[in-house]
Amino acid sequence: MLRWSLPEDEGGDPVTGYKLYVDSVLIVDASGSSTMNEFIFSNLSVGASYHLQVAAVNSIGESPAASLTLLAASVPQKLA
Repeated sequence: MLRWSLPEDEGGDPVTGYKLYVDSVLIVDASGSSTMNEFIFSNLSVGASYHLQVAAVNSIGESPAASLTLLAASVPQKLA
């Protein structure tokens, strides 16, 4: 799961939503959902690295993206 906060500076116009990129490919365009602040990933390959970027969107345009690199790990199974 990836979570983020509102940007400190909205560029003079309120944030109207976000765009999420994985390895430079747009996977979520929630430019009309200003309340979206997390995304749960599925179908990641264990051991693979992913470059994630989140950009805020408002009527002025898209902000520079905040980014991080994620190493996908497996989740231990629950004991019965």
